Amino acid sequence: MKKFLSLLFILGMSINTQTAFADDDHDDKNKKSCPVGLFAKDAGNNLLSIDAEFGDGVQSITKCLENRKKIKLVMQVNQACRDTTIVNGALENHARSCGETRGYGIAQMKNMIRDYKVTHGISSKNLDLNIIVHGGGGTMLLDMPWNKLKPAVTALIADGVKFYFCQNTIRGMAPKMGLTRAQLVSKVLPGVEYVTAGLTAVVDFQDEGYLYVQP
Repeated sequence: MKKFLSLLFILGMSINTQTAFADDDHDDKNKKSCPVGLFAKDAGNNLLSIDAEFGDGVQSITKCLENRKKIKLVMQVNQACRDTTIVNGALENHARSCGETRGYGIAQMKNMIRDYKVTHGISSKNLDLNIIVHGGGGTMLLDMPWNKLKPAVTALIADGVKFYFCQNTIRGMAPKMGLTRAQLVSKVLPGVEYVTAGLTAVVDFQDEGYLYVQP
């Protein structure tokens, strides 16, 4: 009897091992090659491979994204510019004093989208990208003539990124601009939505399974 049970155990282990190997082979066959696409070009406007751009052998040791099915992330933006400038002798971090490409978190999100879509071939329907704007970042969401970041923000919205404006920030910004809260909201860029408080919204997104990114 003991010999019979031992034989069954060995047969069971053999079947399990073969099944695991079969699954592994199946996964390998379905792995997508990387990169799916490239965007760097040479002087003749020809697309460069990773080896051509960074040197021989780099492509074989480049780790590509494993998850290409559903990307859920939330980014916190609490200042307008990547650079603080001096205006009239005082430090300023404001959308009116940024370079057009120097918005805080804006360039990073743009680069992430390019990596997701171009390099890894992930479709827009599999990207759930969100930016919560609060504190000093609020000026980038206003539809004002001085807002140098407006084109970049509107481009990201058109690309499917959702922006959420903190209502606590609006409460603080409105009187400083000589506006009521409703008047300030009327000057917010189309497509922007709202959260009651920036930081609690970040926590809530994380609790819903979104990965947090800090630029």
